Amino acid sequence: MKVSLVILLLLVTVLVVWFWPKHEPALHWVVLTEQQGMLTHRDRAILHTIEQDWARGLARDQVRITYVDSALPQPLLENTLDRIEQTQPIDMLLGCGDSVCLRNVIPWLRHNKRFLLYPASSEGLLASDWVVHVGLMGNQLLLPVVHWLQAQPIRDVLMVGSNSARSTMLFRMLEAHERWQQQQMTFTTLLLDYAEQFDELGEQVLERLPDVLILDVCEWIDQPQRQRALSALPIPMVSLCADQPIDLMSGVLVVQQMDAEMNPSVLNLSSPLARNMHWLNQQLQQAVEQGLVHDAGALRTFWGLRSGWQSTGTITVDRDLRGTWQSVALVLQQGERTERVWQSSHAIRPQEFPSSNSPSTWLHDLTIYWRNAGGFWRTARVEEL
Repeated sequence: MKVSLVILLLLVTVLVVWFWPKHEPALHWVVLTEQQGMLTHRDRAILHTIEQDWARGLARDQVRITYVDSALPQPLLENTLDRIEQTQPIDMLLGCGDSVCLRNVIPWLRHNKRFLLYPASSEGLLASDWVVHVGLMGNQLLLPVVHWLQAQPIRDVLMVGSNSARSTMLFRMLEAHERWQQQQMTFTTLLLDYAEQFDELGEQVLERLPDVLILDVCEWIDQPQRQRALSALPIPMVSLCADQPIDLMSGVLVVQQMDAEMNPSVLNLSSPLARNMHWLNQQLQQAVEQGLVHDAGALRTFWGLRSGWQSTGTITVDRDLRGTWQSVALVLQQGERTERVWQSSHAIRPQEFPSSNSPSTWLHDLTIYWRNAGGFWRTARVEEL
């Protein structure tokens, strides 16, 4: 009798354990956005999109999000990620609003075999098997500018950017472009360390009065008083700040991701960062449903040649995660009207190293900038802010 009772209890215990509801541990995303620096306002688009897209998973405790300040210096950023990893393993990193953050986090991604879903643009002089880069790259940012410059009676170009690897290298790519071999064009570069220098830009431009102003001052351009100062300048202006909402740059030609058949007015409905991050979240949700999140090899296969639609057109991830194939345009907003000034005829292949120089030359120049900036990808003054 006792033996039968013991066997019955064991059987009941096994059945209870077997059929007891099993709760999978929550998926763990780490979101990298600037939390107190100059790009905080712009990066909120990334943050809000992630929280909206994953709201259901957060409410059901299926997803956990840990927030990290992307402006942290690289050693502190890596230590912070290590501490988070020890608490609960990180399944995916999302965000980074610029290539400074991107470069700082790549060594950690490589060492820990984790992916970063990156929605922003960059100068493109980087390669990582652990980054899904869906913003515009250097060649895609500059192609509309090159075509527009060729069609204008322009000879004197003033390029103004922040003292960063991005502005430095984008301007070198533009100046070194092979299209200028048969065309007389003078390029002058002005890199700014302080916001106060940007406020004084109007006086310098009026003193020099170039034919056109190329802007890559994405850290400071979103302030209303600076927009008004720019709009008062009597020369054409082109902005490479493709990640900023289009309505922040009225009267300025802006490079944007957009297919030829799309109405330019769709650009006013959301920021480029929000659109790209939403597309990445949609794809990640499919990867979760297919059970691929914990398999690095399967994830790499999943992301390679990933294609789909967003509100401004098609987007296709390069097979080797070297950027995305996208159509690009140059647009101008005047009041409530958005005009397409130039449009690519097809999706542009992401090109890490522009053809006018060898990859080794570009990497050498990039390393020299990094050394001159004291081991930062942006000047120390900006890093401290």
